[in-house]
Amino acid sequence: MKTAASAIAIRGLAGAVLAGALLLGGAPIGLYGTMPAGAADLVVNIDEASIHRLMSEAATIVVGNPAIADVSVQNGSMLVVMGKNPGHTNIIALDRKGAEIENVIVHVRNAGPRQVTLHLGSSRVSYNCAPKCDRTLTVSDAEAPFEAQQKQIAGKTSVSQGTADQSGGAGQ
Repeated sequence: MKTAASAIAIRGLAGAVLAGALLLGGAPIGLYGTMPAGAADLVVNIDEASIHRLMSEAATIVVGNPAIADVSVQNGSMLVVMGKNPGHTNIIALDRKGAEIENVIVHVRNAGPRQVTLHLGSSRVSYNCAPKCDRTLTVSDAEAPFEAQQKQIAGKTSVSQGTADQSGGAGQ
């Protein structure tokens, strides 16, 4: 049988857990200082893209750290943000007069539960497992397997582009 005291204790514990979760969940504002009005956070996985719609049309887009994320402007107010390396950066959109429209904090993360990292002594190799595991290029992987994978990808891309170039004129 529940007593009033136990109900208050349960609510007090739930409140403490919720307060702790909010403190942890609210970390980006604490970590990045005061964010300007209208600022938004965007989470993107490495090697994936995400759409972000601006509040109004932008004339200039500035990426804080292009090694972390890249942006492609599809029209004046729609951005495609690509995650390149894990980390945090920002994207600033300016209007024609140079006034800030929006300042978006971008968090780029690994692929989450799909990414498996195999540690071999002091070196590591990464795999993307969805549903079967395939080797993937990840910054800070062991140099030899990284370079071998990179060489294979470059070779495949070169062959694909050569085939496309050769077949491009075949229908004329």
